[in-house]
Amino acid sequence: MCQQCLLLLHNHVLGNSSNIVDPNRYAKSQSISTSQTYDIYKTSLAEMEYELRGMTREVLSRMKYEGYLAKTVTITLRDSSFNTITRQKKLEEFSDDFNEIIEVVNELLEEYVDLTKQYRLLGIGLSGLVLKSRLPKTYDIFTVNDVMKKEIIIDEIIHNFQKKYGEKVIKRKK
Repeated sequence: MCQQCLLLLHNHVLGNSSNIVDPNRYAKSQSISTSQTYDIYKTSLAEMEYELRGMTREVLSRMKYEGYLAKTVTITLRDSSFNTITRQKKLEEFSDDFNEIIEVVNELLEEYVDLTKQYRLLGIGLSGLVLKSRLPKTYDIFTVNDVMKKEIIIDEIIHNFQKKYGEKVIKRKK
């Protein structure tokens, strides 16, 4: 082994490095999921739906706390023979709506569960995450009135402020 290789290996073992450490490198979530292994296997669709419903609430709670919306819903099923299947479905729009997501979870479960098997692990995951604040606001005939009302209120506040402190103090951007 060459002298330089030994020196590099020695420094590596000691933890000496010139690499930049970014403590926030993995701070942004790419997906949020949970799973549960059971001592007593799940055999009925109702049992599995009940368990996945609770897991969905847990995952959604974490996702909403971090301010995310999801695009993809994933379920994981592992049977008593340790065969694991993972199935996913993309939502039409980004969502954090429990009813929409649990509907997809149940669709996937009903389509892919084999009721002749016993399941020892169930899991739910949400991925394709995007910060809610980064999505563009969409307007439709139901929301445009709210925007117009806010615009009128802002105009009134600016007008009152200008009357009190002068027109040059604050101006509305055009």
